[in-house]
Amino acid sequence: MCSNPGGISCALFTCITSYIAQQPHENTPWVWYATHPRSALAMIAKPSKQQRYVYQRLPSVDSDGKMTVRANISLHGVKLNGSTVRVPLLAAAAHVKLAAALGKCPVRAMFDSNCVKALGDFFNSLQRASGGCLVVELLRLQTTEFGALLERHRLRPAQVLDILRTVVCLVLEGACEVDLTPMIVHELTKLQSLHVSGGNLFSLSALRGSKTLLDIDVSGVSITHRDVNLLGQMAQLRSLVVDGCTGVISLTPFTGHPSLRHLSAAGCPNLRQVGSLGTIPTLEYANISSTAVSSEDLRRGLKGFMGIRGLVLDQLSFGEVEGTIRTHRTHWKVQRLSLKDVRCPRYTWVATAICLGDLYLDGTRLIERELSLLCSSLIYLERLSIARCMWLVTSLRSLLALKHIREVTVSRRSLLEENGVAELCGRGVRCHICSM
Repeated sequence: MCSNPGGISCALFTCITSYIAQQPHENTPWVWYATHPRSALAMIAKPSKQQRYVYQRLPSVDSDGKMTVRANISLHGVKLNGSTVRVPLLAAAAHVKLAAALGKCPVRAMFDSNCVKALGDFFNSLQRASGGCLVVELLRLQTTEFGALLERHRLRPAQVLDILRTVVCLVLEGACEVDLTPMIVHELTKLQSLHVSGGNLFSLSALRGSKTLLDIDVSGVSITHRDVNLLGQMAQLRSLVVDGCTGVISLTPFTGHPSLRHLSAAGCPNLRQVGSLGTIPTLEYANISSTAVSSEDLRRGLKGFMGIRGLVLDQLSFGEVEGTIRTHRTHWKVQRLSLKDVRCPRYTWVATAICLGDLYLDGTRLIERELSLLCSSLIYLERLSIARCMWLVTSLRSLLALKHIREVTVSRRSLLEENGVAELCGRGVRCHICSM
């Protein structure tokens, strides 16, 4: 790595470094990395067959003027800000430290690494000769064996451990129970978002008492109903995703939750009780697709959905809900409704959702009469998907009355020979005709 004198301009620096990189002389460095000390502009030279390619990289600058660095870290080097070229750990660390010095504050960082050793070495390089000042603040850290990473640095300089404590969003891949002990969670005082995927995280008990977590995603993790009870006690929680968790059997612990906005429990095969969702005043989005929810419990949930904007009920089977929705018509304000592969006696109850903008009825038993009723009632509809509807035979002319319609998806087998597709396309509507 090399640095040029501070008096040289960025343009001249770029010309000089590009010229040097293209020289065929045998003494020209084959792979090198140069950084402009006033702008943090990085010039990276990489060989390709008989020539060198030169890449430019600048740190991203947020709206508030602070620099942000994205890095993919491995033993083979570091890819900075989406670059396809890996540079040595020491060079990348020097670049980040330069950006921090220019901005006179820690650089916002998003690091991705599946190698604890490489990540640890990178942190050591960042804090070496930093004068005790923090070089980066971790907006996001995606890694494995987070517990081992923390333990690795408990005997190192305190500044390295201080970096880990700044993490706001933590993504754990293949996590185990040791990655979330009470001691570790207690140290992460700025942690707001936790995502765990593909791991054997047997308990969320370490999260008990957390006041900072706003977003939790534990899809496919072996949590139990005891963990669900714990999550329901987090009054500050805004978003929860438990997709595919076999241990989730009820959402009753979230009854009357004061701040939950987004909840997804899709693919939870043992989930039967969701009626409590209707008691959450802040809920804006819910996904309970492919669950074992009963018709009665679903009706209880629908009855309470007042401010919800997005609802996904794909692959459910339920009885009559028409009367349930009609008595609460003024509160039914859903804007996006997905009923893909849903089995119910009729679909006319959807017409009461007069604010609907997006409607997905793929794979249902929708018929032309019901489609006409929906089109006459849902005047704000923008997107309609009715692919794979085996009982539907339509001309789509009922859609011509919709002033806001922008996109339609339909199966070719559902279309009559004389249809309104040409007229819809003429009005700028995107018509997707599926072969199924």
